[in-house]
Amino acid sequence: MRNAPPKTDRVPPVGSLVKMRFGADNVVATVIEDRGPLGVGGRHLVRVRFHLEAVEEPVETEVPAEELSLVALANDPADRRVGVEAVADMWVGTYTAPDGRVAVVTAEMRTAEQARRAALRWVKVGVAERGSRRGREEAYEWRLDPRYPGRYCVFRRGRLGDELVREPAN
Repeated sequence: MRNAPPKTDRVPPVGSLVKMRFGADNVVATVIEDRGPLGVGGRHLVRVRFHLEAVEEPVETEVPAEELSLVALANDPADRRVGVEAVADMWVGTYTAPDGRVAVVTAEMRTAEQARRAALRWVKVGVAERGSRRGREEAYEWRLDPRYPGRYCVFRRGRLGDELVREPAN
């Protein structure tokens, strides 16, 4: 007797941000292609792209849809991509860019709600999406932060060098 292929109720649409296991880490990835039920036993596969700390180019791979958890849909506004993460006994606010990179955008806070509110304020200034602040266009760059493996900090480029926009507390 043959088993029916597993049902996948939630296949994330192309362009969605998803969280998945990659080795020992959880990574945020962007769904770039819906491959269909091509996996073993009819498992639904999707192609994803994500960034790794030690690799300059983004990584692409295919994974079963049931191993993914949805972070944000492709057309979700910036405030829906704000999250919090525990760091030791404190919390930091994070922002997930449309390409799947995650940045620590707040100092460490005592509660998850404080970190979330601080991250929302950071997103509302427009730095995350448009690179503008107080009506001026500015150049921003995301760099990996060695204090938080796999996470970025945001720098504003200026005439006198780069300035950290939000620095996680030590």
